[in-house]
Amino acid sequence: LKQASRDWYFTQDSFVRGFDARFKRSAIEPCLYAIIEDGLVVLVLVHVDDYAIVCNDPAFTKRFLEAFKNKFDINVLGKVANMLQMSVVWGDGEVSLSQERQIKELAEA
Repeated sequence: LKQASRDWYFTQDSFVRGFDARFKRSAIEPCLYAIIEDGLVVLVLVHVDDYAIVCNDPAFTKRFLEAFKNKFDINVLGKVANMLQMSVVWGDGEVSLSQERQIKELAEA
């Protein structure tokens, strides 16, 4: 069982990089994959078995998700609202992260 998370990491890594050879894994954050090339921006952030995908090309996103669905049993949940115990707040042309809930819990403790 200890090997399961490691095996999953390498399985998904192989999928992401095999889907498009332009994906580069971040040297600083190995769970972040990126394509930033010729006007295309794609970021894939992996946390265990949760994925956040940011892309400026809806057709690329659709192809990626369809390929991912064909390989793995996944649920596409839409726009991120919470990740890593942070609220994701969507504004006009911006995205911010908030830990308001955790701060309130600490203040009340």
